[in-house]
Amino acid sequence: MFTARLLRAVNDNIIIMIKAAIFDFDGTLVDSEDNYYLADKTLIESKSNAVFTKADKEEFIGLDGKEVIRRIKDKYHLRGTVEQLLEQKNSLYLRIALQNTKVYPKMLHLVQMFQSHNIPMAVASGTYNDNLHKLLEATNLKQYFKVILGGDDVPLGKPDPAIFLTAAAKLGIDPHNCVVIEDSLHGVEAALAAGMHIIAVPYLIKPHYEDEFYRCDFLSESGMDGFEPEEAFKQIL
Repeated sequence: MFTARLLRAVNDNIIIMIKAAIFDFDGTLVDSEDNYYLADKTLIESKSNAVFTKADKEEFIGLDGKEVIRRIKDKYHLRGTVEQLLEQKNSLYLRIALQNTKVYPKMLHLVQMFQSHNIPMAVASGTYNDNLHKLLEATNLKQYFKVILGGDDVPLGKPDPAIFLTAAAKLGIDPHNCVVIEDSLHGVEAALAAGMHIIAVPYLIKPHYEDEFYRCDFLSESGMDGFEPEEAFKQIL
């Protein structure tokens, strides 16, 4: 297995003209999926007899917050409205995340490379906007991004492309001139549907990924451990 692959840009002989970069947040810019796991686990186990494991959490990675709560409510038969459960989960998550969210050094380096080339950047995340702003401030990342969009800023979350298309519109850049940096299948599906270029650094490492990952321009098959930001930057630009 290769550590990384340059895929669509070579295979389709595309001349890439990247004018903006759009980053996912959780699992991409920051190592935060355990925060969501702990918040979900606390919510579910306080309201049911279920035991929620990290394996159970995998099916929800990459979905926006409201969709996660919808599925959790149905699967674990939780009492309360989606809105009530979402408010409780967001409160739990923020309390955990403010103490336990670490920026990936390699992603910070990639962000700074885009900045050094005057390429405007956005964050497009399933995390709700208020929490997202607080966490970007807490991690000192907010300064780099011209546009910040959370899961409550668009009607449909990933894998719908709305959040990426909205980010491109707010940046004033054609979607075909944007590169998305993502870790999840749902995020990759959304970026493909938006017609954008993609650097994929999967959070969940697999011996073989879903076909959508192999349609990305650049895939780090060993995830963050094997990710080389200079190589991705050079090949996508």
